[in-house]
Amino acid sequence: MNATVIIFFVVYLLILLFRRYQLLVAWAGVLVLLLLKLIPPKVALFSINPNVLAIFIATSLITALLYEVGFIDYVATHTINLIAVRIRNPVRLRVYVMLTLVALTGIISSFMENVATIMLLYPVGLEVSKKLKVNPSLLLIGMSVAANLQGSALLIGDSPSILTAVFAKMDFFDFFFLKAMKYRPSLFFAVQLGFIFGLLVLYLIFKDSMKRTEHFEIKEFVREKGIRSIAPFFIFACYVMALIFSSFIKNKPTNYIVYICAFFIVVSVVWTLVFFNRRVEEEIDLLKHIDFQTFFFLIAVFILVGSLSYSGFIDSLANWFVSASKRLGSNPILIGYFLIVAVSMVVSAFVDNIPYTMAMLPVAKSMADSLGVNMYLFIFGMLLGTTIGGNITPIGSLSNVTILGVLKRNNFEHSFWTFAKVGLPFTLVSLAVSSGFIYLIYR
Repeated sequence: MNATVIIFFVVYLLILLFRRYQLLVAWAGVLVLLLLKLIPPKVALFSINPNVLAIFIATSLITALLYEVGFIDYVATHTINLIAVRIRNPVRLRVYVMLTLVALTGIISSFMENVATIMLLYPVGLEVSKKLKVNPSLLLIGMSVAANLQGSALLIGDSPSILTAVFAKMDFFDFFFLKAMKYRPSLFFAVQLGFIFGLLVLYLIFKDSMKRTEHFEIKEFVREKGIRSIAPFFIFACYVMALIFSSFIKNKPTNYIVYICAFFIVVSVVWTLVFFNRRVEEEIDLLKHIDFQTFFFLIAVFILVGSLSYSGFIDSLANWFVSASKRLGSNPILIGYFLIVAVSMVVSAFVDNIPYTMAMLPVAKSMADSLGVNMYLFIFGMLLGTTIGGNITPIGSLSNVTILGVLKRNNFEHSFWTFAKVGLPFTLVSLAVSSGFIYLIYR
């Protein structure tokens, strides 16, 4: 076990230090494990979850179509313009429009990967900031933290949500009402409650930044572009509905999600070939919208975490958490829940949340079993701490890194403290509310 644990944490440290080469580092770790026979090839192969990979590819392709036809851009700009024509007070206009764009970013991020959401909407954020005559730093950082938080609201929002759903055998509907716990309110409502309080924090931050404003008239706030086709929206809607209704079918194949995703991948590719290549006379390369580095990184991390489970380290770590919970207070369930939320928050502020989520899911379940409580309490607490905790620092998530890169390329000043000014209070408030909701519902 010691050799496996050492290799895993060395790989983890190297991934943290050399993020640009994280794919090579992860696969080097897998190769070492296999060469040293610390994990059998069969165990490594079965550690890979095809459902997660299938959802990742299908969601990437379908949201790429929504992007290419301008659907999401139209929704964002049209909504912002509706507000701009109704509010003329310069302070209120600036604050409300900024909050609206943040809210839209969060909503869209519930359905698509965080970085893709940010890449799609940051040009709108820059244009809005130019019209508002404000530095875009606070707005773009607010958009990023909103995207990270809402990524855990739905099954298809972000990789940690997909990993959690597959591990806990949850379907799309379970993110609203968990069938296994007699239809108790689930992650969606916890995230939305935390998001409401997070928006209140952003409201205070945005309002405080508007110390000196000037009156200005706006005829057209953000230039709107038409939607080239609504077909991708119907493809996306059918994809989501298929995931929902398939969960009610009894005696399903083990990897039924793979079959659903494969069908919609084919539909997306065929529609793209027909619409763009023939009707619009424009070629679109869907492959450029798929983050293959993250795809193969996921496979490597599946194997690395599988080696930890195979070595027995997962059970040992869970036992340590349980013993610490019992030593620290008379209510070990509350202490254990606080520990896993707090540790997840702090760790995810500095390291990638995908390998951490994979490693901690079995730990959370083992803790719940040892303390005699349902596993969803600790699994959900860990997921919230992981996804929201990435908002504390600029390196806590890829969307944060993306936003800082955008600000740098556009010559806008920013720093660690500029980010922390928004990210830290947003994280503490939204995580306290959302994790508190989960504890009250699932304890």
